[in-house]
Amino acid sequence: MIDQRDFVSLHTKETPDRITRTIEHVFGSYLRDKVRTPPPLSCGEDLYYFQNGTISKIVPVIVVAIASSFLVEAMASFYNVSSIGAILVIVAAFTVVIAGILGLLTNAKRAEVLAATAA
Repeated sequence: MIDQRDFVSLHTKETPDRITRTIEHVFGSYLRDKVRTPPPLSCGEDLYYFQNGTISKIVPVIVVAIASSFLVEAMASFYNVSSIGAILVIVAAFTVVIAGILGLLTNAKRAEVLAATAA
């Protein structure tokens, strides 16, 4: 007879993006929990794990804050410029910066970055 507890998932964890890895590295000491079970002898005393729920709630907030700050900066720069040529340069510069940030901080593919910057 088949027991449901005998099934094991062999799906690997998705590779975290750069901003998730940065948060784990910089703020990891505040977000980690000590392992409750004694580790094997080869692991040592300092074995910690991260709660995926905590980090997955923090990362979207940071990404939205960065994206909205760039939108506000773009609108503020448009307010002070009256030349059409300067406005086109500002649009191109912010498009390149936003595409660079999306490419560096996320796991987005080129087509996704292109679609996001086109929007």
